Amino acid sequence: FNAVKVCSINEPHLSTPVISSHDGVVEDLVSELFKLYYAEAGGKQFLIFTGITQPPSPEWQHQLSYKIVDAVKVYRPKIIFTFAATPIYSYRWNVNVYGIATRRDLLEELRVHGVIPFKGEGVISGVNGLLVGYGKQFGIDGVILLGETYLTAGRDFIAPLSLLRVFSKVINVEIDLRKMEDLAISFHRKFY
Repeated sequence: FNAVKVCSINEPHLSTPVISSHDGVVEDLVSELFKLYYAEAGGKQFLIFTGITQPPSPEWQHQLSYKIVDAVKVYRPKIIFTFAATPIYSYRWNVNVYGIATRRDLLEELRVHGVIPFKGEGVISGVNGLLVGYGKQFGIDGVILLGETYLTAGRDFIAPLSLLRVFSKVINVEIDLRKMEDLAISFHRKFY
């Protein structure tokens, strides 16, 4: 996408109270927890919000989500997409992508791209769901794409790859996924 960073949020109290380590060595604390990027691709404009963690309390999740949607509404976005995970009970390479949307006709559009409408009742916790919920309050359509994952407490590369492949089809913009594909294949070889 060749995205350009527009701003970042550097609030230590929004971070979870944990440290990360790699091979027994503590990694540096991350100062930029959340970032907002602007990109143009395929004749379309995108605002991309990323975060490395969920704020630790429901109150902060609500506050952050509301402020993000309130800030980006001046750009008049047509739709908000978020990505989340949904657990499965055994490891597999070919995972499904499910969808939840603010309108039924959006679900039908997603189905054309291989997205399975999420059945029954459920909740999407944290910022992933709240961004779409607050967007709906402001009259912005929203979609949550959920990739199946076996790893609920670890880093998965297969679910994000599946999500990005589907997202690329949905927005009709080619995304260079070679790096992500390499990570997913390497992960698969170690795991399987």
